[in-house]
Amino acid sequence: PYWPILSSHEIMRCMSPRPSVRKDPFNLDKRVFEHISSSELHGEVFAGYRLRERAMILCSDVDGTALASLQIRPARGAKGSGVISQTSADGSFQAVLTMDDQQFELVMWNLTTDGVMMMDIGGRAREYDPEHWDKKDKFFWCGLHRNDGRLNRSNILWPMLANVCAENFAHFQETGEVRRLRLLAHAHSQRTPETVSACVGGYPIRVYPKHGSRLCARFKKTRWCCPESIVVIGTPLLAGMRVSDYHIETVQNPRARRLQPLVEPGWRAVAQAVADTYGVSTERLVAVLEIDTNALATMPEEHVHQIITQALDDAKLKKLQAERDTEVGQSRTQTSQAAFAPILGTVSSAARPAEVVLGEVVPQTASRLTARLFVEKFEFHNSAACALLCLGVEQRQLKGAPTRAEMETLSHNVQSSIEVLQKGRLQAHMAGLTVFEVPECVICLSGAPNAVLFPCGHKCVHEHCTHMSSLPNCPMCRSPVAAVLPTDPEAQVAQVESQQTSLVTKLFQSFHVVSSYLRRR
Repeated sequence: PYWPILSSHEIMRCMSPRPSVRKDPFNLDKRVFEHISSSELHGEVFAGYRLRERAMILCSDVDGTALASLQIRPARGAKGSGVISQTSADGSFQAVLTMDDQQFELVMWNLTTDGVMMMDIGGRAREYDPEHWDKKDKFFWCGLHRNDGRLNRSNILWPMLANVCAENFAHFQETGEVRRLRLLAHAHSQRTPETVSACVGGYPIRVYPKHGSRLCARFKKTRWCCPESIVVIGTPLLAGMRVSDYHIETVQNPRARRLQPLVEPGWRAVAQAVADTYGVSTERLVAVLEIDTNALATMPEEHVHQIITQALDDAKLKKLQAERDTEVGQSRTQTSQAAFAPILGTVSSAARPAEVVLGEVVPQTASRLTARLFVEKFEFHNSAACALLCLGVEQRQLKGAPTRAEMETLSHNVQSSIEVLQKGRLQAHMAGLTVFEVPECVICLSGAPNAVLFPCGHKCVHEHCTHMSSLPNCPMCRSPVAAVLPTDPEAQVAQVESQQTSLVTKLFQSFHVVSSYLRRR
């Protein structure tokens, strides 16, 4: 077979870099975040995204990068789509569904790898409470630390992971019943008794960084906006933070905070806690389960809980949901204003104002009798800028995909922003960093380490050694490694250029040898 002999020019042309589609380094949801470009510097990745769906973005004015996002979308199986737009420069936004009377979800993202954060949608602002600040158990979330009026029950945002809220937590705290979120326009709702948090004003959005984390510095000056593109900075190795690094308690029988008559400790207290979870009375629960109360009175509370949990099969669960007590049914029709902000926001004239009403009842299975409680401190005094989210319904057509020229302009702007962020990044990290030197590299055991691990400050590795092995934690103190900072960046650049030149020379020689061999044949 004939093999063409390549010239030197053709060989260099084949070796030149070709445009390729790079994968998203943080694996964000492609339905919302379209990866445009990314670049790595000292272990940190600078990634640019185009927002395919309009969402609220919390940006840090300290470095201009994105911190968190909030998106509204129809629930699974519902029709239409969702969009959020900014209505005024003072922090008012409007979330719109294109179809009326639909169940919806609120999707929250933590777009950093610096630590966890907490997002409250609705309710009051959390404040520092000296009485409960030093507590290490579930009682930390008492007093001014609580916010029972929020819409979202799960409010802890893990790095680069989505938190989807589809249940009305404010209604659960008032009645003990779990209902899904549903949006209904004012023209149709007419403020019926089942309305929950009815309001044109909207819900305040508050975000708190974890106490003592690197997020606190980026939260000093923040703003909410609806941009077309964003830049995210993070370390991919830290995106999957271990849950074991935090204090999380398992709570049995999570109860609502509504006022209830006190029950003496014993089997009745356990039965009432379970009954409140399902929205029925204690007598009704015992009757459906057909349990002998005299036998329960002689058992410890933990055994009573196990017996009740095992007796709750699918048939009895459906019976509890179908046959509600009249007393509990009346209590669930009470309206709630706990999540609503008293300050009226600006509602777009194009969309009809809407309100959150009660959706479907969420089936309560045995797994829902336990809850995980995140017991960690947050910077309540250093929260992000507060935004006001209004709700509406409008059958508008969303903007289609951008043209090729628009994408080229957007890509150029994103790459320019990344280059600006990378300039001076090394000096910013080294400023104020205390360096602890080690005589030899902990990876190859040779002398003269030339890289500092950030943010702990241990100078204990060679930079080229970290390229060959992933280093999520510092070998000296086990703290997370966000970046690997070279102590002599000019020498490192010269070394990299020399390695690249040597690689090109070796490849050229290999191609020349192969071409000569094929020509002789």
